[in-house]
Amino acid sequence: MNEVSLEEIMRLQEPPVDDLLGSFKDVRVPVQHTGFPAFYATSETEFLEPQNQKEHNDLLNTFYPYRGEMPDWKERGVEEEAKSPHFNDEDEVIRKDLGVRSSVVSDITYNPDTQTAKVRLGNKWYNYNATPEQFKQFISEGSLGKALNRISNNHGSMLKSGNRSTPAMNSVFGGI
Repeated sequence: MNEVSLEEIMRLQEPPVDDLLGSFKDVRVPVQHTGFPAFYATSETEFLEPQNQKEHNDLLNTFYPYRGEMPDWKERGVEEEAKSPHFNDEDEVIRKDLGVRSSVVSDITYNPDTQTAKVRLGNKWYNYNATPEQFKQFISEGSLGKALNRISNNHGSMLKSGNRSTPAMNSVFGGI
């Protein structure tokens, strides 16, 4: 008969990870600023979506059923969560560079909680109201300058807000 260690018993009785997502902050979408009109195409808009609570915990608990034989099941779950295309509340940049290029736009952030996109033109930030679907449409349009023109004429995917504010990012991105 195999003896079960106290450590293994404790691991088998351990509850699944329940990591409550907090408030999302402005997450940056990298933009390569070009000196000429830029057109690009991206179909990877899933990287612009935030994780929901169930997805987040399901990823962290990927190896929970194997906790008896895998002492590092939590660490492996963290690695699985990091592989998700969807960003979480800790991320400051989306998880993949989508190759967004623009001669007009120099930076973009999005906050799924406030449904606000912030677009930097020169040294000024402009706010836009956008659902996650509207924001994904804006990013995937291929020409951000043309998309902003359509928004200015009330034909675009997002709505311009009268407010202006700098994104709430830590000092690493604050100087962009």
